Amino acid sequence: MTDLQPNTPCLTLKYQFGEPGSEVISVHVRRFFVPFDMPRTVKIAKSYDIEPGEGTTVFAEGQRIAVFNSGGEFHAISDTCVHAGASLGTGWLQDDYVACPLHGWRFNKPVGRMREYIEIVRKAFHGEKLEYHGDHYDMPLPEGEGKPLRLAQAGNENIPIYLATLSPKALRLTGELADGWCGTSFTPEGAAGFFDHIRTGAEEAGRSLSDIDLQVGGGVQFGDDLKAMVRTRKAGLAFTLGAMGSADHNFYNDAFKRGGYEEAGIEVQRLWLERKRDEAIAAVPDELVLHTNMLGTKEMIKERMRAYRDAGITTLRVDPYGQSLQERLDTLGEAVELVREVSADTAAAAGS
Repeated sequence: MTDLQPNTPCLTLKYQFGEPGSEVISVHVRRFFVPFDMPRTVKIAKSYDIEPGEGTTVFAEGQRIAVFNSGGEFHAISDTCVHAGASLGTGWLQDDYVACPLHGWRFNKPVGRMREYIEIVRKAFHGEKLEYHGDHYDMPLPEGEGKPLRLAQAGNENIPIYLATLSPKALRLTGELADGWCGTSFTPEGAAGFFDHIRTGAEEAGRSLSDIDLQVGGGVQFGDDLKAMVRTRKAGLAFTLGAMGSADHNFYNDAFKRGGYEEAGIEVQRLWLERKRDEAIAAVPDELVLHTNMLGTKEMIKERMRAYRDAGITTLRVDPYGQSLQERLDTLGEAVELVREVSADTAAAAGS
């Protein structure tokens, strides 16, 4: 049995939104047997090829990949069970784990797993021997012949650990243990729905919110046709609100609702699950698009950057728009200049 997680060391699940009813599931694959191999995006399935609660095995870049539909949320993991060598694509899906068809080993406490995972990674970074015995991980396996090992490189206690979390419990764990937070489904106007939980976890551990690097951001596009820029981004948000989970569990939708978009989250999800895709896209509020991106003139984008700063964001991530690589680089360059201007304004205000 292995954990059902969106990411594994060699696979990163990526949604590519297409026409309604033709959503493509892709993964970033790196071939470990090729030195310095760069990750590549490989299309592996259509979302409707895999029924909710089911899994399948696909092949990409010489690797077997198991893909599962957990209530509309898709997960990709290596297909081979590390314990018994069975194909996990033929296993059974239960809640947030997939059971190996040979021996049924299972874990089903995501936050507990995350806590132990962080502790193991931190031991590795610190140069310690990797011996760990928790509720979810045993290193080395007690029934095996392995022995505790340490990484070949020297320990480095200064390597930060960032968590990309959404649920309240996971956000509190971020505040307790992490050096940084990589946020999503975030608007500066709804920051309290995230930061209150992170702050609680931090304070319970004797820390403060200021000890954590808070990273979020969105798309950046310069231009005057704001309506067109908003319209082209509604489909992606509709997919997030409607398809990234089941009717009962959609953590992205829940996060947006905590951030002030309760009605929109409910309505868009309802329309999407009823397969009324065009209506779901139309139901995405313009304001939500504008609050999750940085669009428009330089001054408009600069104002949104100020909103992130004032909300408490310490590192701004940007996804520059462009039809070509050069256009994206040009957009990125302009965005960096605006970030510098906003940072300079902050420094000047602090010194006055």
